Amino acid sequence: MLAKESGVPTFDLPEEVLEVLPSDPFEQLDVARKITSIALATRVCSLESERSALRTNLAEKDAVIADLQAQIESLDSSLSDSVEKLSQAHNDKENLIKDKASLTNTVKKLQRDVAKLEVFRKH
Repeated sequence: MLAKESGVPTFDLPEEVLEVLPSDPFEQLDVARKITSIALATRVCSLESERSALRTNLAEKDAVIADLQAQIESLDSSLSDSVEKLSQAHNDKENLIKDKASLTNTVKKLQRDVAKLEVFRKH
């Protein structure tokens, strides 16, 4: 609100501020410019500090991301090795199954031959 004391608007400023303001309007504008410059400099400094903190935070997060990517690459490599070992184990299993079937057939033939020889030996 606009209050008037002795014909001069006070703009609801505290009495202490009004007492130290120069009476010349141009000097008041100069004080206002200086106050504005101080406020802007303070704000810029604050923003620069915040930017620095954000950059540090970003660098930390980038380091975490790089570490996680390295872990992913390591896990991918381990997965590839495991898949390759599993595939080899599967192939080995298939070969063993074939070998077992072949040996089973051979054993059956040999048992038949032994049975024939036993019959032949008895006669």
